[in-house]
Amino acid sequence: WYRDALIHQPSPEVVLDDARARCRELQAAWRVAASRAQAAEEDKQLLLEACVCWRRMFWAMTGAQNLLCPGDEIWSEFQAEKDLRVRFLERLFLSLEGHLVDYV
Repeated sequence: WYRDALIHQPSPEVVLDDARARCRELQAAWRVAASRAQAAEEDKQLLLEACVCWRRMFWAMTGAQNLLCPGDEIWSEFQAEKDLRVRFLERLFLSLEGHLVDYV
């Protein structure tokens, strides 16, 4: 059984490629959702969908930190979208501002 288990283990390269592909897929989904939410500022449902995508991407990127070295290409791609992330988070916080004041 040990030999069979060892044979079916993916190589490290496959694991890293899968992690990069998953991060890119989630980044693309978030980018689309954030752009749609930005275009329709009054539609809270689109903002909520973008938040779901953000959470999935954030979790995947956090997990990828354990697998991918700091110099990996995925981090430069992630950093290139910094302006979009900042605008998204500003919009999110402004949308929640009234609700957050009640808790402070």
